Amino acid sequence: MSFPDDVLSITSRKKGLQEKAEVMSASTIILGVTIATTKLSTTAITWGQEPSGYTYDDYQLQVYDKDWTPIKIPVKYANKDAEDHPFHYLGVQMDIKNRSIQQLQILKAKIEEVATTARQRLASPDTIPMAINLSLHRKISFPGNFSPWSLQELRILGIPLSGLYKGHIKLLDSAPNAALHMSEEVGGLRITRLSDQINIDKWAMLIRGLYSNQPTRTATLRILNPSFRIGQTDTDYGYEAIVQHSGIPHQMRGLIELMEESGYQLRRAGKNTMATSSKLVLELFEINNPFIKCKLMNIRITTLSDLMIFKETGNSWN
Repeated sequence: MSFPDDVLSITSRKKGLQEKAEVMSASTIILGVTIATTKLSTTAITWGQEPSGYTYDDYQLQVYDKDWTPIKIPVKYANKDAEDHPFHYLGVQMDIKNRSIQQLQILKAKIEEVATTARQRLASPDTIPMAINLSLHRKISFPGNFSPWSLQELRILGIPLSGLYKGHIKLLDSAPNAALHMSEEVGGLRITRLSDQINIDKWAMLIRGLYSNQPTRTATLRILNPSFRIGQTDTDYGYEAIVQHSGIPHQMRGLIELMEESGYQLRRAGKNTMATSSKLVLELFEINNPFIKCKLMNIRITTLSDLMIFKETGNSWN
């Protein structure tokens, strides 16, 4: 994927990454542009077994300047440690493990700085929320649209703002934060929660994408499908399915968790699964233990067909 000054390239093999580096180096010479090697970020990760003879040791990727002089760029495997390996892409810090921890820390620091500065301003109680909503919410919402954060992590972002609002309207620190966001009919102030704004903008972005032109619609579906297939099998396309959060980071995670809190569910239309091998295990046995739910999801046990093999001669455990 390429933009005016950013290029993101992904390959499934080490050899393919080197070949792409050579092709892109040659293209820059033809087009008369230069690769900014000081800003070039590379990383690798393994999800399974590589072909025999491959090792998971860090290595050097070679790119070339206008004179075709090789420049070595270090490539480190993200599997080796718990740290993120982020790269800056279109104004957002993304990482190979799809957790975006560094981006979350950047946004936290920015919100805390704004809240600290705004505490010193003399403004009416209405001015501060309006300024936050028109300025800060929008700046935070853009990277939030591409984040895999949980609803809890999104709400942590809004904690400094809650303290700021309470200070300006002279509320006690012990007053519940919910009073800031509830409707006026029940005694609230109807201030938009930051996490809600991020989820609203994310939902609006997806809806616009789905009802846009064909290339945009295809790109949007490529965002949605991996998120909605997490925790589901790949063999029951004809049956209905409920999208449930499983603790795995993905772009729709916070929105799906918020919908569950509100009593809504995203469902994929299809044939009813009752009395079929595609019946969800979680629905059949009403498993409420979050540890068991997470374990089942992680090892992709979601339907009866994942547990048993059904044959005319009899059933057996899978």
